[in-house]
Amino acid sequence: MAQPDDTQLIDAGIAAAPLIADPKSWINRRVETIELLSREETRRRVSVDFTLSDEQLASLRIRDGIVVPISVLAKERRRAFDIRDEGGNAIPVLGRAQNGTLALIALSNAAAAALGPEVPREEFESLTADLRRIVLEPRTTAQQVRAEFAKKATVAGSAHAVVNVDPTCASMLDALWMNYVLFAVLENGGANRRVLKYAYGDGMDLSMAVAPADRWFGFDEIAHGLRYPDRRRFLIDCPGAWRATSFHAEVVIPEELRFDFAVLYDFASDQALGEAELRVNRAALYSSQSISLHQDVAAALEIAPEGPGRLDQATTTSVSCRHCCGLASPRAWTRIAPTQPSRSCWEERRSSPVSRRSSASIVSSAQSSRQRDFGCSSSPSLRCWHRRALRWRFQVLSR
Repeated sequence: MAQPDDTQLIDAGIAAAPLIADPKSWINRRVETIELLSREETRRRVSVDFTLSDEQLASLRIRDGIVVPISVLAKERRRAFDIRDEGGNAIPVLGRAQNGTLALIALSNAAAAALGPEVPREEFESLTADLRRIVLEPRTTAQQVRAEFAKKATVAGSAHAVVNVDPTCASMLDALWMNYVLFAVLENGGANRRVLKYAYGDGMDLSMAVAPADRWFGFDEIAHGLRYPDRRRFLIDCPGAWRATSFHAEVVIPEELRFDFAVLYDFASDQALGEAELRVNRAALYSSQSISLHQDVAAALEIAPEGPGRLDQATTTSVSCRHCCGLASPRAWTRIAPTQPSRSCWEERRSSPVSRRSSASIVSSAQSSRQRDFGCSSSPSLRCWHRRALRWRFQVLSR
Protein backbone atom coordinates (compact mmCIF):
# COMPACT_ATOMS: atom_id res chain seq x y z
CA MET A 1 0.00 0.00 0.00
CA ALA A 2 1.32 3.41 -0.92
CA GLN A 3 2.39 5.82 1.79
CA PRO A 4 -0.27 8.51 2.34
CA ASP A 5 0.52 12.18 2.02
CA ASP A 6 1.85 13.64 5.30
CA THR A 7 -0.78 16.38 5.45
CA GLN A 8 -3.59 13.91 4.87
CA LEU A 9 -2.14 11.58 7.48
CA ILE A 10 -2.01 14.36 10.08
CA ASP A 11 -5.58 15.43 9.33
CA ALA A 12 -6.78 11.83 9.52
CA GLY A 13 -4.97 11.28 12.82
CA ILE A 14 -6.52 14.40 14.33
CA ALA A 15 -9.98 13.33 13.16
CA ALA A 16 -9.45 9.82 14.55
CA ALA A 17 -8.74 11.02 18.10
CA PRO A 18 -12.37 11.43 19.25
CA LEU A 19 -13.34 8.20 17.49
CA ILE A 20 -10.68 6.22 19.37
CA ALA A 21 -11.44 7.87 22.71
CA ASP A 22 -15.24 7.65 22.46
CA PRO A 23 -16.21 4.72 20.21
CA LYS A 24 -19.79 4.75 21.48
CA SER A 25 -20.38 8.06 19.74
CA TRP A 26 -20.25 6.35 16.32
CA ILE A 27 -20.31 2.54 16.78
CA ASN A 28 -23.91 1.37 16.96
CA ARG A 29 -23.48 -2.32 17.70
CA ARG A 30 -20.73 -4.82 18.38
CA VAL A 31 -21.27 -8.57 18.12
CA GLU A 32 -18.59 -11.04 19.20
CA THR A 33 -18.79 -14.73 18.32
CA ILE A 34 -16.32 -16.91 20.21
CA GLU A 35 -15.96 -20.45 18.92
CA LEU A 36 -14.21 -22.93 21.19
CA LEU A 37 -12.24 -25.08 18.75
CA SER A 38 -10.22 -27.08 21.27
CA ARG A 39 -8.71 -26.85 24.74
CA GLU A 40 -5.95 -24.65 23.34
CA GLU A 41 -7.59 -22.44 20.73
CA THR A 42 -10.62 -20.30 20.01
CA ARG A 43 -11.75 -18.35 16.96
CA ARG A 44 -13.12 -14.88 17.71
CA ARG A 45 -15.27 -13.13 15.11
CA VAL A 46 -16.27 -9.51 15.67
CA SER A 47 -18.91 -7.56 13.75
CA VAL A 48 -18.83 -3.76 14.05
CA ASP A 49 -21.85 -1.71 12.92
CA PHE A 50 -20.97 2.00 12.74
CA THR A 51 -22.16 5.30 11.31
CA LEU A 52 -19.96 8.23 10.25
CA SER A 53 -21.12 11.59 8.93
CA ASP A 54 -20.00 13.00 5.59
CA GLU A 55 -17.73 15.44 7.43
CA GLN A 56 -16.10 12.66 9.44
CA LEU A 57 -15.55 10.54 6.36
CA ALA A 58 -13.97 13.47 4.53
CA SER A 59 -11.59 14.21 7.42
CA LEU A 60 -10.48 10.55 7.57
CA ARG A 61 -9.58 10.41 3.88
CA ILE A 62 -6.02 9.66 2.80
CA ARG A 63 -4.65 8.76 -0.62
CA ASP A 64 -5.53 5.06 -0.24
CA GLY A 65 -9.08 5.64 0.95
CA ILE A 66 -10.89 6.35 4.20
CA VAL A 67 -9.20 5.08 7.37
CA VAL A 68 -11.62 4.01 10.11
CA PRO A 69 -10.42 2.97 13.63
CA ILE A 70 -12.93 0.16 14.05
CA SER A 71 -11.25 -1.46 17.09
CA VAL A 72 -8.12 -1.93 19.18
CA LEU A 73 -6.16 -5.18 19.39
CA ALA A 74 -3.43 -6.34 21.74
CA LYS A 75 0.16 -5.61 20.74
CA GLU A 76 1.00 -9.09 19.54
CA ARG A 77 0.91 -11.14 16.39
CA ARG A 78 -2.48 -12.02 14.99
CA ARG A 79 -3.20 -15.56 13.87
CA ALA A 80 -5.35 -16.11 10.78
CA PHE A 81 -6.52 -12.50 10.80
CA ASP A 82 -9.20 -11.58 8.29
CA ILE A 83 -11.44 -8.53 7.77
CA ARG A 84 -14.37 -8.20 5.36
CA ASP A 85 -17.28 -5.91 4.58
CA GLU A 86 -21.03 -6.56 4.42
CA GLY A 87 -20.74 -8.37 1.10
CA GLY A 88 -17.90 -10.62 2.20
CA ASN A 89 -15.27 -8.67 0.27
CA ALA A 90 -11.78 -8.42 1.77
CA ILE A 91 -10.92 -5.01 3.26
CA PRO A 92 -7.32 -3.70 3.44
CA VAL A 93 -5.85 -2.45 6.71
CA LEU A 94 -2.96 -0.12 7.42
CA GLY A 95 0.44 -1.56 8.23
CA ARG A 96 2.13 -1.43 11.59
CA ALA A 97 4.06 1.78 10.89
CA GLN A 98 1.04 3.68 9.56
CA ASN A 99 -1.14 2.41 12.41
CA GLY A 100 1.37 3.66 14.95
CA THR A 101 1.80 7.01 13.24
CA LEU A 102 -1.93 7.69 13.06
CA ALA A 103 -2.48 6.65 16.68
CA LEU A 104 0.43 8.83 17.84
CA ILE A 105 -0.91 11.82 15.92
CA ALA A 106 -4.33 11.29 17.47
CA LEU A 107 -2.97 11.06 21.01
CA SER A 108 -0.52 13.97 20.61
CA ASN A 109 -3.25 16.21 19.21
CA ALA A 110 -5.59 15.33 22.09
CA ALA A 111 -2.79 16.14 24.55
CA ALA A 112 -2.06 19.49 22.84
CA ALA A 113 -5.76 20.38 22.99
CA ALA A 114 -5.89 19.56 26.71
CA LEU A 115 -2.75 21.57 27.52
CA GLY A 116 -3.43 24.68 25.48
CA PRO A 117 -0.74 26.98 23.98
CA GLU A 118 0.88 28.05 27.27
CA VAL A 119 2.79 24.85 28.08
CA PRO A 120 6.61 25.24 28.09
CA ARG A 121 8.30 23.73 25.04
CA GLU A 122 10.70 21.51 26.98
CA GLU A 123 7.89 20.09 29.07
CA PHE A 124 5.79 19.41 25.98
CA GLU A 125 8.70 17.66 24.27
CA SER A 126 9.20 15.46 27.32
CA LEU A 127 5.49 14.66 27.27
CA THR A 128 5.40 13.79 23.56
CA ALA A 129 8.44 11.55 24.00
CA ASP A 130 6.55 9.54 26.61
CA LEU A 131 3.46 9.42 24.41
CA ARG A 132 5.52 8.11 21.52
CA ARG A 133 6.92 5.28 23.61
CA ILE A 134 3.50 4.39 24.99
CA VAL A 135 2.05 4.09 21.49
CA LEU A 136 4.96 2.54 19.58
CA GLU A 137 6.84 0.39 22.08
CA PRO A 138 5.96 -3.27 22.75
CA ARG A 139 3.41 -3.90 25.46
CA THR A 140 5.85 -4.71 28.28
CA THR A 141 7.93 -1.59 27.71
CA ALA A 142 4.84 0.56 27.14
CA GLN A 143 3.41 -0.61 30.46
CA GLN A 144 6.52 0.59 32.28
CA VAL A 145 6.40 3.94 30.49
CA ARG A 146 2.71 4.27 31.37
CA ALA A 147 3.53 3.66 35.04
CA GLU A 148 6.27 6.30 34.91
CA PHE A 149 3.81 8.65 33.21
CA ALA A 150 1.37 8.19 36.10
CA LYS A 151 4.13 9.00 38.62
CA LYS A 152 5.01 12.19 36.76
CA ALA A 153 1.31 13.08 36.77
CA THR A 154 1.37 13.30 40.57
CA VAL A 155 3.16 16.66 40.25
CA ALA A 156 0.34 19.19 40.40
CA GLY A 157 0.08 21.49 37.40
CA SER A 158 2.54 19.52 35.25
CA ALA A 159 1.78 18.66 31.63
CA HIS A 160 1.62 14.99 32.56
CA ALA A 161 -0.97 15.74 35.27
CA VAL A 162 -3.18 17.71 32.89
CA VAL A 163 -3.07 15.03 30.20
CA ASN A 164 -3.57 12.20 32.69
CA VAL A 165 -6.91 13.57 33.92
CA ASP A 166 -8.25 14.73 30.57
CA PRO A 167 -11.06 12.28 29.63
CA THR A 168 -10.06 11.95 25.97
CA CYS A 169 -6.35 11.54 26.72
CA ALA A 170 -6.94 9.16 29.64
CA SER A 171 -9.15 6.92 27.51
CA MET A 172 -6.56 6.79 24.75
CA LEU A 173 -3.65 6.23 27.15
CA ASP A 174 -5.42 3.30 28.77
CA ALA A 175 -6.11 1.76 25.37
CA LEU A 176 -2.87 2.43 23.51
CA TRP A 177 -0.22 1.25 25.95
CA MET A 178 -1.46 -2.34 25.61
CA ASN A 179 -3.15 -2.21 22.20
CA TYR A 180 -2.74 -0.92 18.71
CA VAL A 181 -5.54 0.64 16.70
CA LEU A 182 -7.02 -1.39 13.87
CA PHE A 183 -7.51 1.02 10.97
CA ALA A 184 -9.61 -0.37 8.12
CA VAL A 185 -9.25 1.32 4.72
CA LEU A 186 -12.59 1.87 2.96
CA GLU A 187 -13.25 3.04 -0.57
CA ASN A 188 -14.30 6.63 -1.16
CA GLY A 189 -17.96 7.32 -1.80
CA GLY A 190 -19.35 4.58 0.43
CA ALA A 191 -22.43 4.69 2.64
CA ASN A 192 -22.42 6.48 5.98
CA ARG A 193 -23.51 3.36 7.83
CA ARG A 194 -21.35 0.27 7.36
CA VAL A 195 -20.80 -3.15 8.90
CA LEU A 196 -17.27 -4.58 8.99
CA LYS A 197 -16.36 -8.03 10.26
CA TYR A 198 -12.96 -9.20 11.39
CA ALA A 199 -11.78 -12.51 12.83
CA TYR A 200 -8.63 -14.01 14.32
CA GLY A 201 -7.38 -17.05 16.18
CA ASP A 202 -6.91 -16.76 19.91
CA GLY A 203 -5.15 -19.02 22.40
CA MET A 204 -6.73 -20.25 25.60
CA ASP A 205 -5.87 -22.30 28.65
CA LEU A 206 -8.47 -24.44 30.40
CA SER A 207 -6.01 -26.06 32.77
CA MET A 208 -6.45 -25.65 36.51
CA ALA A 209 -3.77 -24.13 38.73
CA VAL A 210 -3.29 -25.58 42.20
CA ALA A 211 -4.84 -23.34 44.86
CA PRO A 212 -3.82 -22.92 48.51
CA ALA A 213 -5.38 -25.16 51.11
CA ASP A 214 -7.63 -22.36 52.38
CA ARG A 215 -9.40 -22.36 49.00
CA TRP A 216 -10.20 -26.07 49.01
CA PHE A 217 -13.83 -27.02 48.77
CA GLY A 218 -16.14 -27.81 51.62
CA PHE A 219 -18.65 -30.62 51.78
CA ASP A 220 -21.09 -29.06 49.29
CA GLU A 221 -18.37 -28.59 46.70
CA ILE A 222 -17.14 -32.15 47.12
CA ALA A 223 -20.68 -33.45 46.74
CA HIS A 224 -21.22 -31.34 43.65
CA GLY A 225 -17.95 -32.55 42.15
CA LEU A 226 -18.88 -36.18 42.81
CA ARG A 227 -22.29 -35.73 41.24
CA TYR A 228 -21.19 -33.61 38.28
CA PRO A 229 -17.50 -34.32 37.58
CA ASP A 230 -18.04 -33.70 33.87
CA ARG A 231 -19.06 -30.04 34.34
CA ARG A 232 -16.65 -27.24 33.52
CA ARG A 233 -16.99 -23.61 34.59
CA PHE A 234 -14.97 -20.82 33.04
CA LEU A 235 -15.06 -17.18 32.00
CA ILE A 236 -14.39 -15.57 28.64
CA ASP A 237 -13.40 -11.92 28.90
CA CYS A 238 -15.09 -9.39 26.64
CA PRO A 239 -12.86 -6.31 26.98
CA GLY A 240 -14.27 -4.69 23.85
CA ALA A 241 -17.85 -4.77 25.11
CA TRP A 242 -17.83 -1.08 26.05
CA ARG A 243 -16.78 0.03 22.57
CA ALA A 244 -20.33 0.19 21.20
CA THR A 245 -23.77 1.41 22.18
CA SER A 246 -25.09 -2.17 22.04
CA PHE A 247 -23.16 -5.37 22.73
CA HIS A 248 -23.99 -9.00 21.99
CA ALA A 249 -21.82 -12.08 22.51
CA GLU A 250 -22.31 -15.59 21.17
CA VAL A 251 -20.31 -18.59 22.33
CA VAL A 252 -20.13 -21.72 20.19
CA ILE A 253 -18.92 -25.12 21.39
CA PRO A 254 -18.54 -28.54 19.70
CA GLU A 255 -21.70 -30.52 19.04
CA GLU A 256 -20.95 -33.08 21.73
CA LEU A 257 -21.12 -30.36 24.42
CA ARG A 258 -23.80 -28.00 25.68
CA PHE A 259 -24.10 -25.03 28.02
CA ASP A 260 -25.84 -25.75 31.29
CA PHE A 261 -25.59 -22.09 32.22
CA ALA A 262 -24.38 -18.94 30.46
CA VAL A 263 -24.71 -15.26 31.28
CA LEU A 264 -23.01 -11.97 30.47
CA TYR A 265 -21.72 -10.62 33.76
CA ASP A 266 -20.09 -7.43 35.06
CA PHE A 267 -17.61 -8.08 37.87
CA ALA A 268 -17.19 -4.39 38.61
CA SER A 269 -20.80 -4.00 39.77
CA ASP A 270 -21.38 -7.70 40.56
CA GLN A 271 -24.49 -8.06 38.48
CA ALA A 272 -25.71 -9.81 35.35
CA LEU A 273 -26.02 -7.63 32.28
CA GLY A 274 -28.80 -9.62 30.67
CA GLU A 275 -30.81 -12.83 30.73
CA ALA A 276 -29.15 -16.15 31.41
CA GLU A 277 -29.11 -18.98 28.88
CA LEU A 278 -29.83 -22.44 30.31
CA ARG A 279 -29.31 -25.80 28.65
CA VAL A 280 -28.47 -24.57 25.18
CA ASN A 281 -26.02 -25.66 22.50
CA ARG A 282 -25.15 -22.09 21.50
CA ALA A 283 -25.10 -19.28 24.05
CA ALA A 284 -26.51 -15.96 22.82
CA LEU A 285 -25.77 -13.34 25.47
CA TYR A 286 -27.15 -9.81 25.24
CA SER A 287 -26.46 -6.79 27.39
CA SER A 288 -29.68 -5.02 28.36
CA GLN A 289 -27.76 -1.86 29.30
CA SER A 290 -25.00 0.32 27.96
CA ILE A 291 -21.53 -0.83 29.06
CA SER A 292 -18.92 1.67 30.25
CA LEU A 293 -15.13 1.62 29.99
CA HIS A 294 -14.54 0.68 33.63
CA GLN A 295 -16.89 -2.29 33.72
CA ASP A 296 -15.32 -5.75 33.87
CA VAL A 297 -17.41 -7.79 31.46
CA ALA A 298 -17.09 -11.53 30.90
CA ALA A 299 -19.25 -14.42 29.74
CA ALA A 300 -19.72 -16.83 32.68
CA LEU A 301 -20.24 -20.33 31.32
CA GLU A 302 -20.76 -23.88 32.51
CA ILE A 303 -20.41 -26.64 29.93
CA ALA A 304 -21.33 -30.31 30.11
CA PRO A 305 -21.49 -33.30 27.75
CA GLU A 306 -24.50 -33.30 25.46
CA GLY A 307 -25.43 -36.90 26.28
CA PRO A 308 -26.07 -37.38 30.02
CA GLY A 309 -25.22 -40.73 31.52
CA ARG A 310 -24.20 -42.46 34.71
CA LEU A 311 -20.60 -42.48 35.84
CA ASP A 312 -18.69 -45.71 35.99
CA GLN A 313 -16.86 -46.82 39.11
CA ALA A 314 -13.44 -45.71 37.87
CA THR A 315 -14.62 -42.16 37.30
CA THR A 316 -16.28 -41.99 40.69
CA THR A 317 -13.17 -43.29 42.42
CA SER A 318 -10.84 -40.88 40.65
CA VAL A 319 -13.05 -37.90 41.42
CA SER A 320 -13.30 -38.93 45.07
CA CYS A 321 -9.52 -39.12 45.32
CA ARG A 322 -9.19 -35.76 43.65
CA HIS A 323 -11.43 -33.94 46.11
CA CYS A 324 -10.73 -35.84 49.31
CA CYS A 325 -6.97 -36.20 48.95
CA GLY A 326 -6.36 -32.76 47.51
CA LEU A 327 -4.19 -34.06 44.66
CA ALA A 328 -5.61 -31.55 42.21
CA SER A 329 -6.95 -28.07 42.32
CA PRO A 330 -10.56 -27.31 43.25
CA ARG A 331 -13.27 -26.90 40.68
CA ALA A 332 -13.20 -23.16 40.16
CA TRP A 333 -14.00 -20.66 37.50
CA THR A 334 -11.19 -20.53 34.95
CA ARG A 335 -10.82 -17.19 33.22
CA ILE A 336 -9.83 -17.15 29.56
CA ALA A 337 -7.92 -13.94 28.89
CA PRO A 338 -8.34 -12.81 25.28
CA THR A 339 -5.56 -11.15 23.35
CA GLN A 340 -7.59 -7.97 23.13
CA PRO A 341 -7.61 -6.28 26.58
CA SER A 342 -8.49 -2.61 26.50
CA ARG A 343 -8.93 -1.49 30.09
CA SER A 344 -6.42 -0.21 32.57
CA CYS A 345 -7.75 -2.46 35.33
CA TRP A 346 -6.80 -5.60 33.38
CA GLU A 347 -3.17 -5.63 34.53
CA GLU A 348 -4.32 -4.99 38.10
CA ARG A 349 -6.51 -8.09 37.93
CA ARG A 350 -3.75 -10.19 36.45
CA SER A 351 -1.18 -9.15 39.03
CA SER A 352 -3.44 -9.75 42.00
CA PRO A 353 -4.22 -13.32 43.16
CA VAL A 354 -7.05 -12.04 45.33
CA SER A 355 -10.22 -14.09 45.01
CA ARG A 356 -12.82 -13.07 42.44
CA ARG A 357 -16.48 -12.42 43.03
CA SER A 358 -18.47 -15.52 43.99
CA SER A 359 -20.61 -17.06 41.31
CA ALA A 360 -23.62 -16.92 43.62
CA SER A 361 -24.08 -13.31 42.59
CA ILE A 362 -23.84 -14.26 38.93
CA VAL A 363 -26.55 -16.87 39.16
CA SER A 364 -28.92 -15.04 41.52
CA SER A 365 -28.73 -11.83 39.52
CA ALA A 366 -29.23 -13.62 36.23
CA GLN A 367 -32.21 -15.64 37.44
CA SER A 368 -34.06 -12.50 38.45
CA SER A 369 -34.40 -11.65 34.75
CA ARG A 370 -35.42 -15.13 33.58
CA GLN A 371 -37.67 -17.62 35.38
CA ARG A 372 -37.48 -21.24 34.19
CA ASP A 373 -38.08 -24.62 35.79
CA PHE A 374 -34.36 -25.05 36.39
CA GLY A 375 -33.59 -21.38 36.82
CA CYS A 376 -36.39 -20.02 38.99
CA SER A 377 -35.21 -18.42 42.21
CA SER A 378 -37.60 -20.57 44.24
CA SER A 379 -35.87 -23.81 43.24
CA PRO A 380 -34.38 -25.52 46.35
CA SER A 381 -31.65 -27.19 44.28
CA LEU A 382 -30.69 -23.87 42.76
CA ARG A 383 -30.48 -22.20 46.17
CA CYS A 384 -28.18 -25.02 47.28
CA TRP A 385 -26.15 -24.38 44.13
CA HIS A 386 -25.93 -20.76 45.27
CA ARG A 387 -24.66 -21.70 48.70
CA ARG A 388 -21.93 -23.86 47.23
CA ALA A 389 -20.98 -21.07 44.91
CA LEU A 390 -20.33 -18.71 47.81
CA ARG A 391 -16.97 -20.38 48.41
CA TRP A 392 -15.82 -20.55 44.82
CA ARG A 393 -12.89 -18.40 43.80
CA PHE A 394 -12.23 -16.87 40.40
CA GLN A 395 -8.63 -17.25 39.34
CA VAL A 396 -7.17 -15.12 36.54
CA LEU A 397 -4.95 -17.13 34.24
CA SER A 398 -2.39 -15.03 32.33
CA ARG A 399 -1.49 -16.32 28.90
